[in-house]
Amino acid sequence: MDEKQIFGAIIKEYRERNDISQEILAKRTGLDRSYLSHIEMGKQSPTLSTILKIAAGLHVKPSTLFLEFENRVSNIGGA
Repeated sequence: MDEKQIFGAIIKEYRERNDISQEILAKRTGLDRSYLSHIEMGKQSPTLSTILKIAAGLHVKPSTLFLEFENRVSNIGGA
């Protein structure tokens, strides 16, 4: 699993944990649902601006997403 896939999986997990559909997250963030889908699948790398929108849409701090990412990458020996 590469870094884009790891970060995308984290976003998907937070979204599903809060019972939020991609459509709802798209409305909350102003992003296209298909773009969110590509991020979750690791096919797109979100910009910082996009990450901030997603974090706000998920009602989490951006640092929460980054810390989770850091933990996972460290656990697989990537960072």
